[in-house]
Amino acid sequence: MRRYLRFLLVLAVLFGLPRLGWAEPLLVGVEALNMQPLYYLDQRGRYQGFANDLLTDFAKRHGYQLEIKALPVARLYHAFFNGDVEFKFPDSPQWDQPQRARLAIHYSDPVLEYLDGVMRLNLDPVPPGSRPMRLGIIRGFKADYLYDNGEFEMVQGNSLEQLYLLLEKQRIDGIFFNAQSINYQLAQDDGLRAQRLRLDRHLPYLQGHYRLSSFQRPEVIEQFDRYLLQHAAVVAQLKLRWGVPAVDE
Repeated sequence: MRRYLRFLLVLAVLFGLPRLGWAEPLLVGVEALNMQPLYYLDQRGRYQGFANDLLTDFAKRHGYQLEIKALPVARLYHAFFNGDVEFKFPDSPQWDQPQRARLAIHYSDPVLEYLDGVMRLNLDPVPPGSRPMRLGIIRGFKADYLYDNGEFEMVQGNSLEQLYLLLEKQRIDGIFFNAQSINYQLAQDDGLRAQRLRLDRHLPYLQGHYRLSSFQRPEVIEQFDRYLLQHAAVVAQLKLRWGVPAVDE
């Protein structure tokens, strides 16, 4: 009898106890980009903002260990399409379309509405035929499918601050960026003393929803969809806590 009990104890130690401190990891690739209040990296390189709190809450409620890998936009696409990260956030089936065709990517239900377009200091039209309209864009972003008719010239920059200074010096005519985030960020930067930018709706813009995506673990995407539905009040509180603006603000 004692031998049997000792045998059961050994099984408990071998197979039971390790599980008490173990949680299945979720490796999520995110943009190493300042998109406050939606998401950003703090001075110590830690992921912060609405997106971080949302993903953290989901992981805790489902017993996962959240692992965040922040990468520049171009490298993040490469890592995701190569399977180096299991999930990408934010994502949209509208973005970078040619590379998506070869993968069976699963997208979650909408998390947050977005509007990406040309933000300008004033909405005066550039005289037609004088020169291409110069648009600033964060390096790694893709907007060629919106502005590929020869009427636009894309000028890449490493940060919003850099692009705003170009706009202020009239070296570019507008900045292609997230309309919800841009004025929030500029208002936080005391050094810039930036004027509020306005969306030029006469130019092409992209409107849709941020989603969580994966082609490796579709079952987790299904869990995330249920989380969004069952904990809608929590998601709304997180948006309120971070002051996430509406698309038209």
